[in-house]
Amino acid sequence: MMSCYYDWEDFADIYLEDSFVLSICESSNEISFIVEAVLTENHPLYTSPKNDEQYCYQKGKIVFQGLKYVKWIN
Repeated sequence: MMSCYYDWEDFADIYLEDSFVLSICESSNEISFIVEAVLTENHPLYTSPKNDEQYCYQKGKIVFQGLKYVKWIN
């Protein structure tokens, strides 16, 4: 059974639906995403959004390690 990302402790205060993926790097056992993530007000790095933005965006990296394989679907 799959779980929702926001139920994972490290993603609890991040809103991925309006975040941006800037780049993807893949190796034999790891995949990483450079993102501009939306932080919720409960996130420790949250600041008020800039005047021309709806959300607080913060650049970051999401890494999944120890992968056996990666299967891209379309």
